[in-house]
Amino acid sequence: MPRRISPQPERKVALGYIRNSFTRNKPDTDSPDRQCANIEAVAARKGYTVEWYTEGHKSGRYEKNRPGWLALKDRIGDPDVIAIIANDLSRLHRKLSRLSNLLDLVDEHKMELMLAAPGRELDTSTPIGRTIAQFIALQDEAYSIDISVRSTDLAIYRRKLGKVNGQVPFGTMRDAEGYLTADVEGTWTLPDGTWVTGILAEPPEGATDFRSYYRCAKRMLILYAHGNIGYEKVAYRLNETGWLFCDRKGIPRLITSDDVRRVVANWPEFGGAMLEKKAKTRSKDRSTRLGTEGIYFNPARAVMPIKLLIRVGNMLKERAFDAPDNGVVRAAREYALNRIRHQPLR
Repeated sequence: MPRRISPQPERKVALGYIRNSFTRNKPDTDSPDRQCANIEAVAARKGYTVEWYTEGHKSGRYEKNRPGWLALKDRIGDPDVIAIIANDLSRLHRKLSRLSNLLDLVDEHKMELMLAAPGRELDTSTPIGRTIAQFIALQDEAYSIDISVRSTDLAIYRRKLGKVNGQVPFGTMRDAEGYLTADVEGTWTLPDGTWVTGILAEPPEGATDFRSYYRCAKRMLILYAHGNIGYEKVAYRLNETGWLFCDRKGIPRLITSDDVRRVVANWPEFGGAMLEKKAKTRSKDRSTRLGTEGIYFNPARAVMPIKLLIRVGNMLKERAFDAPDNGVVRAAREYALNRIRHQPLR
């Protein structure tokens, strides 16, 4: 009896990839909506069905920070996949070596690599098209490196001026010159028990109680410095007395131990001292255990009392501890003879 061969699925799936570059401008020049419209138009002309993979503000210089792209790569070589469609080459990679590897992978599986932006059409299956793609990738990589160098230079310059880079610590805001100052916003409690963000001078209708974010941050530091309690108990006490935290989207919510940890970790910035490492990076090494040693506060730019910040820094040092280093790697491993009792030689 002849052996039945299962039919191969029709190759009609195109992997559509969207990555949004970081930009400080509100009208993002590489908006996901525009990329999506361009990709859909190309897929419709070819009669392909788009399977979407998207990223937020992720760098194109790396892969490990892009889960959407890694998921797309896992689909390459599947029998129903015929193409990869992106708006332009820089959406895929900003590194020549990775783009070259991708071109090899596409050729190996007899797939198409399609660009959707008008005027960016390119046939990468031909030697000329591949050469042009690699030249564009080289330019994209050089541009990415240049932007990184410029950003680092700007960050160093701002730090020398005493200005915070990136997101400001909770309870603060930037003034007209870019320096930290006390945040004027806070939470109003409404009659139905919900909260809304606002300022003291403009109470919502029926609002009963106002709690400023600045006072909330200051209260966190006071409890940590003088209360002899940890982050979790500080958060509990603040929630119990009606204080609220504000997330990155400006939405008020209850305080967690991580929120307290973030505020406490920013104690040098509250005093106008701008350190080289970010607060979340400093918490992973010994530099946070130095107390106030080597920290030079700027009273003219401080948004919290210097004495309070000194006590917070010293408290962090007192509570830190080092595990004994016996020169032994203590990573847990399973060995084949682990559970066999040692028998002494006779």
